Amino acid sequence: TTLLIYIGFFFARKSIRKFQPDSRDLLFLASTLLALFVLIKLSIFIATSLGNTFTYIESSTYFYAIPFALGAMLVRIVLNSETALLFSVCCAMLVGVLFGNSLFMALFVLISCLVGAHGVRFCQERSSLYRAGMWVGFANAALLIGLHFMAGRSLELELAWKICFGLSGGFFSAIVVNGTIPLVEGVFKYTTDIKLLELANMNSPVLRQLMVEAPG
Repeated sequence: TTLLIYIGFFFARKSIRKFQPDSRDLLFLASTLLALFVLIKLSIFIATSLGNTFTYIESSTYFYAIPFALGAMLVRIVLNSETALLFSVCCAMLVGVLFGNSLFMALFVLISCLVGAHGVRFCQERSSLYRAGMWVGFANAALLIGLHFMAGRSLELELAWKICFGLSGGFFSAIVVNGTIPLVEGVFKYTTDIKLLELANMNSPVLRQLMVEAPG
């Protein structure tokens, strides 16, 4: 893990012009990656428990509801697309190792992260987050359908569950990102486009006072 992150960072620092993170950015990236994998491990535990309880659904099917894309979406909103790309690649490879060297899970996470990061590239209102989550869900569902039939499996109820959980993964990503952005802005002192629009709201007390005392 250390080697992957270091080589990725070294390559991006030397080869990508817009990748120039400072100490605050590195702390944010490290915290996001750590929190994401804590969430994934907790989700795996919950999914395994649900699989043992509801035996008519395969345990692995619940994994597709994990909000894998939330880290890349956060990084893209706070920093830039180049950093989000590097984060997505590292995250996908590590998740693949976490799930027993699964190439499919690595591909699934990479596509989710890239679609999510692309979906929030012009995020100036919170509704954009849910729109991006919707596209992540559609991408998850399309990938699950394609790989289900590539594996030689027929049309069955399990595919419907996979699609539902894949769509849920995108929706959960949007919800978590929406709730996490204010925390990131407060802890790391970032000013996102969403924060700027909130500050520009003419209903805020400061702007109302300014309109009265200094009109025009």
